Amino acid sequence: MDEIILAIKTGMLPKTWATRREHVADLKERFSSTTTCPKCGSALVQRKVKSGLKAGKVFSGCSGFPNCRFVKDMAL
Repeated sequence: MDEIILAIKTGMLPKTWATRREHVADLKERFSSTTTCPKCGSALVQRKVKSGLKAGKVFSGCSGFPNCRFVKDMAL
């Protein structure tokens, strides 16, 4: 267990404002894409809700479903 913790700590970047800004910019870029899943990198495909309160609405879902369950509402 100690070896795993040490490996994680040695691979971390220093905690500075520059690394934080870079990290936030990377997250914004990943989550702003309309064609790529930000969680796993697979393609997003357009799907339609089949039942429930939102039946008939369109959303983007990960093509890696059921392994990745990322969903992006098209109303955003």
